[in-house]
Amino acid sequence: MKFILMKMDVAVTFLRFVTVVLGIVAAVMTMSYVSSFQFIVHCPGKNDHGVSSHINFPFRVSSDRRVYNVCEGAQVPLVLSGDFSTQSMFYVVVAILAASYATLAFLIDICVYFLDDPLYCSKFYKRLMYIIDITSNTILSILWITGTIIWALGLVELKRAMSFEHIKTINTSMCQKYTCKPGTEPTYTMLEFSTTAGFLSCILWIVNLCLIVQRFRHKDFI
Repeated sequence: MKFILMKMDVAVTFLRFVTVVLGIVAAVMTMSYVSSFQFIVHCPGKNDHGVSSHINFPFRVSSDRRVYNVCEGAQVPLVLSGDFSTQSMFYVVVAILAASYATLAFLIDICVYFLDDPLYCSKFYKRLMYIIDITSNTILSILWITGTIIWALGLVELKRAMSFEHIKTINTSMCQKYTCKPGTEPTYTMLEFSTTAGFLSCILWIVNLCLIVQRFRHKDFI
């Protein structure tokens, strides 16, 4: 029985370490993301003009109010729609909170189950840790699931808002008078990788929660 309990200890500690890594990856990938887009305004009988801008964290796309000189020297504002700061910032905050707690719990696990400190062997301490660990893991698992789903949906909307067809549709002052042609669109590899890390972390938090429940309910533990 003690061997089974030790295997649970190792599994829980290892999963905590992995969730720390995934949480850091998810937060860093989202916060460090920068990409750009460009489309071409065709001027009859004259040189074409490139209109470009960039997007980055926290993705307040609609706040970009740049004005561009296009055909015949006309100054035309670039209109962008969408504010995805709430979704992205909530996701990053959850990732940082989860990684911070997992780091603390990982260090405690090392002290308790592998260094065999007598201070942590009392029945009172183990029951206290049971309550704290189960509660914290449950809350953070729910937050991870919520944050990841919200940000995944936000990413879908961000892609739609930054597509050439959508930008062309809302920039009537530029693309109705002149001909707008597609150029380069933003790349979303980092954000997709970040979202994948979030979903993987959700799964691992749930698995870890189940292992923690089994570990603390084990008769050799309590």
